[in-house]
Amino acid sequence: MKAVWLGEGDDVLLVADHRKIPDDLRRYQTSQPGEYRIWIHAVDLTIPYSQLDALYPRLRDAHFAFIEEAGKAGCPFLRYHSRGSTRYVAEVTGEPVPDPPRVEGAAHRYSHYKIAPGSGGGLWPLWRDQGHASIGWNELGDLTGLTREEFGERVAAVREKFPQTTARALKQVWTFSRLRPGDRIVANAGTRKVLGIGTVTGNYELVDDTTAEHRHRIPVRWDDVEPKAVEKPGWQRTIIKLKATEFNDIATGATTGGEPPLAPEADPDAFSDLLDAIEAGGFYFPPEIVANYLLALQTKRFVILTGISGTGKTQLALQVAKYFVAEAESAAEAGHARAPAAEREVGSVVVTVKPSMVKYGRMVVPADLATEFLSTREERSDSRWLPIELPDGQQLDIVAHTREGTNLLYALFRGAAREWLQGQPIGARLQLSRLEEPEPVGRLRFRALDDATSAVAPRSTYALIPVRPDWNDSTGLFGFHNPLTGHYTTRAFLRLALDAIAEAEAAREADRDPEPFFAILDEMNLARVEHYFSDVLSAMESGEPIELHEDDAVAAGETPDGIAIPKELRLPDNLFVVGTVNVDETTYMFSPKVLDRAFTIEFNDVALEGYGVDEGAYGLDESSHGLDASPDDRGRTSTPLALEAFSGPLRSSRRPGASDWQALGELDARHRHLVVALNQLLAKDNRHFGYRVANEIGRFVTLAHEQSGGSPEAAAAALDLAVLQKVLPKLHGTQQELEDILVGLLTLASGRGDDGAIADDELLETAPTPELTPPLPRTALKLQRMLRRVRQQGFVSFIE
Repeated sequence: MKAVWLGEGDDVLLVADHRKIPDDLRRYQTSQPGEYRIWIHAVDLTIPYSQLDALYPRLRDAHFAFIEEAGKAGCPFLRYHSRGSTRYVAEVTGEPVPDPPRVEGAAHRYSHYKIAPGSGGGLWPLWRDQGHASIGWNELGDLTGLTREEFGERVAAVREKFPQTTARALKQVWTFSRLRPGDRIVANAGTRKVLGIGTVTGNYELVDDTTAEHRHRIPVRWDDVEPKAVEKPGWQRTIIKLKATEFNDIATGATTGGEPPLAPEADPDAFSDLLDAIEAGGFYFPPEIVANYLLALQTKRFVILTGISGTGKTQLALQVAKYFVAEAESAAEAGHARAPAAEREVGSVVVTVKPSMVKYGRMVVPADLATEFLSTREERSDSRWLPIELPDGQQLDIVAHTREGTNLLYALFRGAAREWLQGQPIGARLQLSRLEEPEPVGRLRFRALDDATSAVAPRSTYALIPVRPDWNDSTGLFGFHNPLTGHYTTRAFLRLALDAIAEAEAAREADRDPEPFFAILDEMNLARVEHYFSDVLSAMESGEPIELHEDDAVAAGETPDGIAIPKELRLPDNLFVVGTVNVDETTYMFSPKVLDRAFTIEFNDVALEGYGVDEGAYGLDESSHGLDASPDDRGRTSTPLALEAFSGPLRSSRRPGASDWQALGELDARHRHLVVALNQLLAKDNRHFGYRVANEIGRFVTLAHEQSGGSPEAAAAALDLAVLQKVLPKLHGTQQELEDILVGLLTLASGRGDDGAIADDELLETAPTPELTPPLPRTALKLQRMLRRVRQQGFVSFIE
């Protein structure tokens, strides 16, 4: 980097701020703005040496602006130009040239961050106009001069008061407080829009105003406030550190205009924070189990957890679901203020804005509120005025109408009220509550449920659904429509799916990733899965909708409960289905077509010798999947699937395809050759798998490779788990049917060569040793158990 260079011949190279260059001198410009990474407005100027004394006074401001910025950025100015050139420029200008090492803040090596000004950029006007950036969690107090240990103590105190808050969310405030003058900031709204780019001009402070919602602040000079389009799926947290090249690409607009989405920002704490949250809930699972579960969800969205009773299958599903709920709430807390307790509503109901409401300017008041309003109407009067209060505090009167012979209350919006209703996005959720004043009618209050100031508890993003033995169709999941009463009886699965759809729509509107929703079907095989679950399997695989009913009134929400149920349901990508399974004489076995569409994870290993030694309800040891570790060894580096590059959000944006199978071969051709060999062996007995399973194996392995920092060991372990969970579950039958197949598979998985047969005394009795390193050790151990079982009992299935 040269600020001034006295070159050969008659040219001088000068670096300056292009915004301050006079228009008639731009012909000397030789590069576009943004070429130099320390400052997005830097450009080269090539000036004839003979004209320097005449031209430089007009370029002085542009040159000095660059030098000052270079100093704030910590640019090693003096190492890249001679002091002679500095003296020459000083003589020409008659003023000393600024020396960057003496500029305040030059000793600090600058960093780059993106910081979200609240949800959807709601705080951006305040940031821009007042010249600062801010963040929430005032409960942490002033962090000036605090050590990391002292900050940890404050985090612990805050988490005692707010148990659902994760340490990871609070650590963002620490990162924010460490910003220094010269650091560069990108202010973003969601994952697709940059609002502004600025430079930190002062140190962190906790402002004295105790009524302020975000007291943690830093002063910022916003250098560029032109909106820019980006594609950043990983921008889910409030503050994320950026690479210098990434910042420069954003600042120069290199990521705009149809660029493909960038990979999610790696967060080295995300996976560790998840394990911490599980242990904080009183449970312990080996990191490989948790990593395996996360990868399976991202690959398929339908996971079966099987094994003996009491090994923690349901709790793993619940704890992971609760973690993502806490992450979403903590992210909101970092950018929003919590509503005062006095604002909390009691007895309110929630409605979702539907197209018919916006089109016709009317809505059905849910029965819980309508009953109160109907009781105050005059006799034989079907219409009257109904006072309402909008979210901005505006009080209006609308018409309330009751149809003859019904108890439905229709709210008819006119004028300003209709304009407000038509301005609401489809899918938005409104909280309706009844105020006692004015008497005797009362007032209907509307509030935006997703507003940062809303005090209503967020909808649940998971549901534990016990499967009943009498489920013989899909009504246990989706409910049913009664054509005689016109009422639709909903079920927990349907309500969760509708909430997931609403969240997906809201996320698209806000340019962010949707929160994950989890349907946990407990004791899934108490009823025949094919009878009640076939619609879900088909919809998840094909993407086609599920038909629910054909009643227009139900679809429009014109029912006593005011809940609109669509005629057909398309399962969203942010809905994950998890089934827990125990096998005994009271349960049903899964058919191959169900297992083919799921990842099946086993929980059969119990280590009582380590149980209770450490805190946690489950003392599973690392040997549960063939790893060589003692029960007391709970180190999180004992498995290559540590997922240190897991980005935090849980995504499953597309179904696995041929590109995933191709990526597996590009990752390591030996992996694909091994899968091909397995399929060829199974094809001899017409038990081979299809393209779908191959694609899913490819996706699972490549995800593991990416989220484990590119570790080849992680890819190998993931291939082993993928074969174990996608290929073996469909194997069940008699000794005559399966023995030869199991012997061949064990030969291949153990790497022992084609010796024709494996006797009982040759089976692998322990986990792989350094002398014997099977290509698929976990698969080999499962095959060993299945082969022994089929020889002892004459029949075997994967799910024991």
